[in-house]
Amino acid sequence: MSNTTINVRIDNQTKQQAQKVFSKLGFDISSAIKVFLKKAIQTGSIPFRVGLMNDPRFVSEMKKEVAWAKKHAKRYSTSEELFAEWDKINA
Repeated sequence: MSNTTINVRIDNQTKQQAQKVFSKLGFDISSAIKVFLKKAIQTGSIPFRVGLMNDPRFVSEMKKEVAWAKKHAKRYSTSEELFAEWDKINA
């Protein structure tokens, strides 16, 4: 499989802020974009919610999701515990 190049124009401040975030996650910008594109392919959509944060429907939906998560979601004491389970599930 051969590689190709994608050129993206973005303002310097956005690039620097993104680099800081991705660096903390252990990614460079190219790797983060690859993750985004692969997730988009996997889900067949933009892999995150796109909408207006102040839209009442969005706020209502987020409140429902938070309430569900508080009641049903598994909690972890440390990130290591979370990633150990992640590795087990995805082995």
